[in-house]
Amino acid sequence: MGTRIKIDNPAHLQQTLEGEGVFVGQWDSPAALEALFTEIREGECELQASPLERWLRIVRLALVSKRTGMFLVEESVQYADGRFQQRGRLLSEKIIGGENPIDCAKRAVAEELSVASLSGLEILGVSEPSIEYRLSTPSYPGLRSRYEIYDVSATIEGLPSTGFSTEESDADELVATHRWCWAKQKPKAQNNHSARIGNEPENDRQ
Repeated sequence: MGTRIKIDNPAHLQQTLEGEGVFVGQWDSPAALEALFTEIREGECELQASPLERWLRIVRLALVSKRTGMFLVEESVQYADGRFQQRGRLLSEKIIGGENPIDCAKRAVAEELSVASLSGLEILGVSEPSIEYRLSTPSYPGLRSRYEIYDVSATIEGLPSTGFSTEESDADELVATHRWCWAKQKPKAQNNHSARIGNEPENDRQ
């Protein structure tokens, strides 16, 4: 079991990382350090010592249409800067601070699917957490990450019956457009956990 590291500011974070051999100057984006500090400050993740790891808790939501019995799948994402990613995965979201998996799932539906009322959402169950590791991620090369994943099953009504899109914005500026579709079978779990994980899009820092 690790020991949580308190991080005071981005300079302290850089010092901590580089003291453990993770050199932020080799990261692709100059903004990655600030993004990681924001994750930590907002309770989306924490740093643990011995060994140095980034710990996250993730909800992976199997959302089924009450009308058709089909699964909601994030098909793709188009970023405002021109990047495009094919997804083919369930809706997933980071658990923030002391939030529980059910509250996180409800927040994900409200925020990521632009659902104003959750009256049509029914949570059916929450799995025991599974633990997965990545030795490195595209956003934070060299930083080991530990994922505590909760699989949540739920049904919903009120969403469009065919494919639809949602927009992600930050301070009224478009960040990305997400494309959703319905599938007869639940997609297999993917070890990418780019759970939309905050402002970052890798908005998806993994």
